Amino acid sequence: MRRVTRSARLLLATLGLLSAACQAATAEELARVQLKLQEAAAPWCERLSERDAAGHKRCTIKLTAFAIGQAQAFAFLGDASITPAMLSKLTEPELALVGGHEFAHLVLGHALIGARLGGVSGGVVALLESTSVPPHEDAPEDWHQLELDADRLGLFFAGLSGYPVQELAASWPRMIARLPVRPQTGNDSHPSTEVRASQLQEAAREFCALGSRGDPLMPTLQRLQPRYESDVDALREQQARLPLRAVCHGAALQ
Repeated sequence: MRRVTRSARLLLATLGLLSAACQAATAEELARVQLKLQEAAAPWCERLSERDAAGHKRCTIKLTAFAIGQAQAFAFLGDASITPAMLSKLTEPELALVGGHEFAHLVLGHALIGARLGGVSGGVVALLESTSVPPHEDAPEDWHQLELDADRLGLFFAGLSGYPVQELAASWPRMIARLPVRPQTGNDSHPSTEVRASQLQEAAREFCALGSRGDPLMPTLQRLQPRYESDVDALREQQARLPLRAVCHGAALQ
């Protein structure tokens, strides 16, 4: 099924006939998304980064397949993982959005906040500190808001990686509907699909408005911004190479 050409995929998607099998992300796409997210998120990665021979900063966060049965993605000890069951349901741009969300959890220090909320202490906290970026002082201590912050910054990471933010935000409820994620009305740790979809659409509008003005492509919420001015300068250099029109008006097919 993966031999379907891009033109055929576009036609099938237009007709609403693209099957779940055609949508499965491949190992090649997983590797490509990892590289793009590592570059896109670099201004935020701080201790989770390294510089290449030319001095360019890149995140050391990896996006890998983790072989458990459930369809889920998660961030743990400095890396992001996604299960084969979830990979089988995602297109490459959707994978960038899901992976961007997990990268955002790591660079926003959400593991450390979660440890505090869960009453974890001692050696576990020390381990989390070494594999996470410290959270901003005004980071929320509320499970729902942590997820919404990761959604917003994750969409920015997908956009900075060259994937179409408007289409991804608009199609997010359909993506969730393909996954065995319940309840879609929300739970103790995650907001409802409706709330998350609304914020993703708002984030996509913000991303494109910033780009049209030539402002740095980072959320206006300070707690979601890179911490250092040098990283903001690097972000400006990065976005100068971004095909903004395609990112803001393209369709989510590769």
